[in-house]
Amino acid sequence: MEIDLETNQPEKRFVYSGTYAEINDDFNHKLATSIPYALKESSLRLLYKASPHEYRAYWMKTYYEAVEMNNAMEGVSEGARKLANCSVAFMTIVNLKSFKYAQQYMAMVMEGVERIKTFKMFEDLIVPEEFYDVLPEFPLNDPVAVFCYNFGDGLFMFVDALKPTFFMKIMYWSISR
Repeated sequence: MEIDLETNQPEKRFVYSGTYAEINDDFNHKLATSIPYALKESSLRLLYKASPHEYRAYWMKTYYEAVEMNNAMEGVSEGARKLANCSVAFMTIVNLKSFKYAQQYMAMVMEGVERIKTFKMFEDLIVPEEFYDVLPEFPLNDPVAVFCYNFGDGLFMFVDALKPTFFMKIMYWSISR
């Protein structure tokens, strides 16, 4: 698969060539390939002071809705659909990993709290271990995932958060699939 990131077709984000050229129109025009970022103002107002479970539930619902919309769309190639759903999955993972920072950022935006003070406000904010039990719902092991524009963002968001128990869950989940 080749991807032309310097496309001369301004309406397209990027253009696939070769075997996957058939997905260009579907992927660039029809399918949901992203969801709102956790730090967008629309998300801020909904999620400020949400519990970790409420925050996760919101993003998982958003993910399922985007995938459902993509899967219901007729006349779209399966390759484009799969790639779009993977992209939405990685954006969801980015949002899930951003819980603590999102709360800090929301305090700055919504209440005008200075950035340095938000660190103290939320220093004890820790997501419960089961917060990431939703990982098996995402296509992390799908070979198409590496072609997603946000594959690295989604996967490597967890590198700084790895704990031995969390790492063992990921390894067990990967091996058991």
